[in-house]
Amino acid sequence: MNIRSVFFQTHWHRTALRLFVISQIAVLILGFLVFYAQYQDKLTQIKDAQTSDLNVIQTGITEEIDEISSDLLFLTKQNDLIDYLELPYQYYRDQIGYEYFHFAILKEKYSQLRFLDEHGMELVRVNFRDDKAQIVPNDQLQDKSTRYYFEETIKLD
Repeated sequence: MNIRSVFFQTHWHRTALRLFVISQIAVLILGFLVFYAQYQDKLTQIKDAQTSDLNVIQTGITEEIDEISSDLLFLTKQNDLIDYLELPYQYYRDQIGYEYFHFAILKEKYSQLRFLDEHGMELVRVNFRDDKAQIVPNDQLQDKSTRYYFEETIKLD
């Protein structure tokens, strides 16, 4: 072998090696770009699915709040409640209990319905459990003045 033949052979090997390395780098870059595009696509799908789930949850919560608000408005407009606030007779209090009783059965979603006085004492309570409503007798009504819901509500006045 002469020097010229060795030079061309060595030069050819170097050129082939360079082309091989460059092609491998190109394949790696192309592979990374494909992987990154798939990753971004999957990430977008996950974000879209989560956004859709959140929208469904938000709608459900909004509907639930609207229904509860409607129920509260209904309960505040009861004739017997209005009558009791004007003339606090036991008859009206009993009527409120009957209305709460039927409301609990109709709605099937409230475990308790309470009517409290301005001091936090229960005047009426209806328990709803196992698809049954029960008007709590007067001697079992409780003081709720230290409960957070009463304390927070009485501050609104």
